[in-house]
Amino acid sequence: MKKFIMILSVLFFSCLSDNEDATSSKFRVTQLAMTVADIDKSMDFYKEIFSFEFAGRKSLKGNLAASIQGLDDVDATYGWLVDDSDFFQLEFFQYSKPVSSSDYESSNFPFFVVGVSDLNVVKDALKEFSIDWTVSDFLNWEEFGEMLCFFDLDGVEVRVCENISSDDFLARFIGAGVNVSSIDDSYEFFSSILSWGSERSLDSKITLDDSFGHKIELISSDKIYNHNIYDLGISHLCFGSRDRKSFLDLDSHLREQGRVANSKAMDVLFGGSVYYKPFVEFSTVVELMYLKEWADKSAGFKPLN
Repeated sequence: MKKFIMILSVLFFSCLSDNEDATSSKFRVTQLAMTVADIDKSMDFYKEIFSFEFAGRKSLKGNLAASIQGLDDVDATYGWLVDDSDFFQLEFFQYSKPVSSSDYESSNFPFFVVGVSDLNVVKDALKEFSIDWTVSDFLNWEEFGEMLCFFDLDGVEVRVCENISSDDFLARFIGAGVNVSSIDDSYEFFSSILSWGSERSLDSKITLDDSFGHKIELISSDKIYNHNIYDLGISHLCFGSRDRKSFLDLDSHLREQGRVANSKAMDVLFGGSVYYKPFVEFSTVVELMYLKEWADKSAGFKPLN
């Protein structure tokens, strides 16, 4: 009985107290979400190409789930893969309802970037899927040198660089590009609201980093796609924190500034999340999250092994 009370006390105070580490309150990229035509094939593909690990799979149904995603109704399967970094996951959705677009054209995320320890391992894996690749340098990503570029099973562009020093094969998410209608407004969102740093800027592009090894390239675009969360392609980014107060404060701040959320923020014992509709500073769905470390595995941030 005494042991049980001690466990409850630890859980209670871990939820109420703020982590004294200043990084706990910072918002980082915690999730890159993709809508796919076949979740089994897509998750197997990314496991084979990058050795990402399976971290769980669930169903998404009902009025509450639909309201959180801003939908009238939903019937979907979703799952997670993780790399070896802390508090990040690739999230895959396959929708039966609403019906996804049959072909991928483009979303407002033109690409994402993965760093690996050995490009030859990736090339050999791509050959097994009969997928071609090219090699290019990219402005604003020069520090990573030449990148291998390919398109996945749904047509999403993936860029791969060799930037990890390890005898074992490792792969980690590095960043993504996003089309925005206003560079200035989007920069303000990341720098002032999320407190991200800017590494360099051009007239039409700005690259920012979240201080946890993730980068976002804002790309000025005349064409912003009306891409639904259930359409094929990269659907949204999630920005997460370990700190509940920071999560609730940012949610309140965004609502006060007129951003429209799909629902009231979910706020439970171990974490919370909320989805926002696209706004002028950021042309895609935005998800905010906070999560206690002891809940990582149940939320798909640790491999199931």
